[in-house]
Amino acid sequence: MKNNATEGCEVLLIGYEDEENLGLRSIAAYLIENGVRAKIEPYNNSQKILERILVEKPRLVGFSLIFQRMLFNFADLIAYLRKNGITAHFTIGGHFPTLEYRITLESIPGLDTVVRHEGELTLLELFHNIDSPDHWNMIKGLAYRNNGEIVVTPPRPLIFDLDSLPFPIRNKEVVTYRGLGIHSLLASRGCQYNCSFCSVQQFYRGAPGRKRRSRSPSNVVREMEKLYSENGTRIFLFKDDDLGLRNTGQRQWVEEFIGELKRKNLSDKIAWRVSCRVDEVDAEMMNKLRDNGLAFLYLGIESGSSHGLKTFNKGYSVDQIRPALNILQELGIKFEYGFMILDPDSTIESIKENITFLGDLSRDGRAVSISQRCSLILEPRFLID
Repeated sequence: MKNNATEGCEVLLIGYEDEENLGLRSIAAYLIENGVRAKIEPYNNSQKILERILVEKPRLVGFSLIFQRMLFNFADLIAYLRKNGITAHFTIGGHFPTLEYRITLESIPGLDTVVRHEGELTLLELFHNIDSPDHWNMIKGLAYRNNGEIVVTPPRPLIFDLDSLPFPIRNKEVVTYRGLGIHSLLASRGCQYNCSFCSVQQFYRGAPGRKRRSRSPSNVVREMEKLYSENGTRIFLFKDDDLGLRNTGQRQWVEEFIGELKRKNLSDKIAWRVSCRVDEVDAEMMNKLRDNGLAFLYLGIESGSSHGLKTFNKGYSVDQIRPALNILQELGIKFEYGFMILDPDSTIESIKENITFLGDLSRDGRAVSISQRCSLILEPRFLID
């Protein structure tokens, strides 16, 4: 089905797009595959978004709230759109709206619904029933108002077969670095770990199904090959929460992924980046990955204090960090790491330990990336199972 800029659309999805928003783009691709004209509009200023809506005339506008701190920015945007006569159905999704749908609906009166957890199937069903609010209670994964009361329907099961989804829609213009095309992509959804500062587990465990699911290696490499041949992409940024190298199944997946890259003759033509845990850095596996394109790694170290690692529920010790970094340095794999000097249980001693730890790591010129975290409004304390 055509989806060009001149024919208008039925669904307009709005979200933060400093780089391509893969969640929104997957939903858009799914809608298009099912006969719905869907387009993406980056979250920017309210006037531009209003102008786009007036041109496209969508029946449904979906907002992607990635960052909780932007809740009230979206509230202001939606109030502005309503004030300027936009009557389309407004829905919103993301981690915070999923977990705190009541706060979201109470904070944004202009919203009609909240799509909870994964959005592809729920948004399609909602679109086909926009004008039938009496049917909304039958749509799984939805929250809405009814006669002043907030109604939440049972969660929709997580999508089991990620290969069944179409590849996300992409921008026509490709971001480049030194003339090399760059694209982000996802090989999995969810995470098997439960770091106390992260909302990923909270988001996925509220719905039935496996909390971490992977696409098949062949499906992932097929998307990479498509981007390589059609868009000139040479650099791939995996946005998975964690690469996953701890158990036999995960290591087998990586071995098959390497095999697919070789079979498609991509290994020596591309470079890619992944996120990984400290306790997943294995010299043999990292060597194989490097030889097949792995060029950069992000490690969520988070703390150089035993006290901090316990608070963050990381499941590894300070003594495991330096050997992992040494392996990466010896293999020539560039890396950066996230670090939080402060946490809700910080003591003067733990802060000193963190500062000393960072000083030791950066003494030889290693880069330091200090993450800025924001805990969810609903949790005055971190949640750990």
